Amino acid sequence: MKTKAGGFLINKKITFKIFSDIWLEKHAKNLAPKTYSESIKLLKVINTYIGDILLPNITPITLTTLYNKIRERGKITKNCDIVPLAEKTIDNYYSLVNRILNKAIEWEYIDKNPNEKVSKPKVIKHKAKYY
Repeated sequence: MKTKAGGFLINKKITFKIFSDIWLEKHAKNLAPKTYSESIKLLKVINTYIGDILLPNITPITLTTLYNKIRERGKITKNCDIVPLAEKTIDNYYSLVNRILNKAIEWEYIDKNPNEKVSKPKVIKHKAKYY
Protein backbone atom coordinates (compact mmCIF):
# COMPACT_ATOMS: atom_id res chain seq x y z
CA MET A 1 0.00 0.00 0.00
CA LYS A 2 1.38 3.39 -0.97
CA THR A 3 0.40 6.76 0.42
CA LYS A 4 1.26 10.26 -0.72
CA ALA A 5 3.15 12.15 1.98
CA GLY A 6 5.11 15.32 1.53
CA GLY A 7 4.77 15.21 -2.26
CA PHE A 8 6.13 11.69 -2.72
CA LEU A 9 4.77 8.17 -2.51
CA ILE A 10 5.81 6.00 0.41
CA ASN A 11 5.41 2.26 0.71
CA LYS A 12 3.69 1.52 4.03
CA LYS A 13 4.50 -2.19 3.83
CA ILE A 14 8.15 -2.08 4.81
CA THR A 15 10.04 -4.02 7.44
CA PHE A 16 11.38 -2.63 10.68
CA LYS A 17 14.92 -3.05 9.33
CA ILE A 18 14.23 -1.03 6.19
CA PHE A 19 12.49 1.70 8.18
CA SER A 20 15.27 1.80 10.78
CA ASP A 21 17.76 2.30 7.91
CA ILE A 22 15.61 5.20 6.63
CA TRP A 23 15.43 6.58 10.19
CA LEU A 24 19.23 6.39 10.50
CA GLU A 25 19.74 8.16 7.17
CA LYS A 26 17.08 10.87 7.46
CA HIS A 27 16.82 11.54 11.19
CA ALA A 28 19.50 9.94 13.33
CA LYS A 29 22.40 11.58 11.51
CA ASN A 30 21.34 14.77 13.33
CA LEU A 31 21.98 13.12 16.70
CA ALA A 32 25.14 13.55 18.74
CA PRO A 33 27.91 11.29 17.40
CA LYS A 34 27.92 9.03 20.48
CA THR A 35 24.12 8.67 20.40
CA TYR A 36 24.25 7.87 16.68
CA SER A 37 26.91 5.18 17.07
CA GLU A 38 25.08 3.69 20.08
CA SER A 39 21.85 3.60 18.01
CA ILE A 40 23.62 1.65 15.26
CA LYS A 41 24.97 -0.82 17.81
CA LEU A 42 21.55 -1.35 19.43
CA LEU A 43 19.81 -1.65 16.04
CA LYS A 44 22.08 -4.54 15.04
CA VAL A 45 20.65 -6.53 17.95
CA ILE A 46 17.06 -5.31 17.50
CA ASN A 47 17.05 -6.13 13.79
CA THR A 48 18.28 -9.66 14.55
CA TYR A 49 14.92 -10.27 16.23
CA ILE A 50 12.35 -8.01 14.52
CA GLY A 51 14.11 -6.63 11.43
CA ASP A 52 12.11 -8.82 9.03
CA ILE A 53 8.69 -7.95 10.47
CA LEU A 54 6.52 -5.47 8.56
CA LEU A 55 5.94 -2.28 10.56
CA PRO A 56 2.13 -2.70 10.71
CA ASN A 57 2.58 -6.27 11.98
CA ILE A 58 4.63 -5.30 15.03
CA THR A 59 2.50 -5.80 18.15
CA PRO A 60 3.04 -5.24 21.86
CA ILE A 61 3.68 -8.99 22.27
CA THR A 62 6.31 -8.84 19.49
CA LEU A 63 8.13 -6.10 21.41
CA THR A 64 7.72 -7.78 24.81
CA THR A 65 9.29 -10.90 23.29
CA LEU A 66 12.08 -8.77 21.82
CA TYR A 67 13.00 -7.25 25.20
CA ASN A 68 12.81 -10.63 26.94
CA LYS A 69 15.13 -12.21 24.33
CA ILE A 70 17.61 -9.35 24.64
CA ARG A 71 17.45 -9.67 28.44
CA GLU A 72 18.04 -13.46 28.24
CA ARG A 73 20.86 -13.03 25.74
CA GLY A 74 22.93 -11.07 28.25
CA LYS A 75 26.39 -9.84 27.42
CA ILE A 76 29.78 -11.50 27.23
CA THR A 77 32.44 -10.20 29.60
CA LYS A 78 36.17 -10.01 28.94
CA ASN A 79 36.47 -13.36 30.75
CA CYS A 80 33.97 -14.87 28.28
CA ASP A 81 31.29 -15.13 30.97
CA ILE A 82 27.68 -14.35 30.06
CA VAL A 83 26.11 -11.92 32.49
CA PRO A 84 22.62 -10.45 32.52
CA LEU A 85 22.04 -7.01 31.08
CA ALA A 86 21.15 -4.18 33.43
CA GLU A 87 17.58 -2.92 33.19
CA LYS A 88 19.03 0.44 32.11
CA THR A 89 20.41 -1.30 29.01
CA ILE A 90 17.01 -2.84 28.27
CA ASP A 91 15.54 0.64 28.74
CA ASN A 92 17.98 1.94 26.09
CA TYR A 93 16.61 -0.65 23.62
CA TYR A 94 13.04 0.25 24.61
CA SER A 95 13.66 3.98 24.14
CA LEU A 96 15.28 3.51 20.74
CA VAL A 97 12.42 1.34 19.44
CA ASN A 98 9.97 3.91 20.83
CA ARG A 99 11.70 6.81 19.05
CA ILE A 100 11.81 4.91 15.76
CA LEU A 101 8.14 3.88 15.92
CA ASN A 102 7.09 7.42 16.88
CA LYS A 103 8.94 8.69 13.81
CA ALA A 104 7.13 6.03 11.73
CA ILE A 105 3.84 7.55 12.94
CA GLU A 106 5.02 11.07 12.15
CA TRP A 107 6.09 9.98 8.66
CA GLU A 108 2.75 8.14 8.19
CA TYR A 109 4.07 4.59 7.92
CA ILE A 110 1.96 3.37 10.85
CA ASP A 111 -1.01 4.75 12.79
CA LYS A 112 -0.03 3.82 16.34
CA ASN A 113 3.02 2.87 18.35
CA PRO A 114 2.70 -0.68 19.76
CA ASN A 115 5.58 0.06 22.15
CA GLU A 116 3.26 2.34 24.13
CA LYS A 117 1.38 -0.78 25.28
CA VAL A 118 4.59 -2.43 26.56
CA SER A 119 5.70 -1.89 30.15
CA LYS A 120 8.78 0.30 30.28
CA PRO A 121 11.73 -1.43 31.99
CA LYS A 122 12.06 -0.45 35.63
CA VAL A 123 15.40 1.23 36.10
CA ILE A 124 16.57 1.33 39.69
CA LYS A 125 18.19 4.63 40.46
CA HIS A 126 20.94 4.47 43.02
CA LYS A 127 21.44 7.40 45.35
CA ALA A 128 24.85 8.91 45.16
CA LYS A 129 26.88 8.63 48.34
CA TYR A 130 28.34 11.86 49.61
CA TYR A 131 31.43 11.95 51.76
